[in-house]
Amino acid sequence: MQASEFGIVPDRDVMPVFREFLAPRHEEFRQSTRWSLYNAFTEVAKKYSPEKHGKFYSGLNSIFDVN
Repeated sequence: MQASEFGIVPDRDVMPVFREFLAPRHEEFRQSTRWSLYNAFTEVAKKYSPEKHGKFYSGLNSIFDVN
């Protein structure tokens, strides 16, 4: 929800991220962890334009406290 609140992902992508987290398309992310949630965001973000990727990853890394 913070990702939407902070404008990192549009509201319409909150549920797709959640669905990807619950049923990930990659076996490696079947266990529910912070890493699998991060991956759910990146799977949904694959449709974003290159211009949006910088802001997206910067914001996402901030929320996940990735340096």
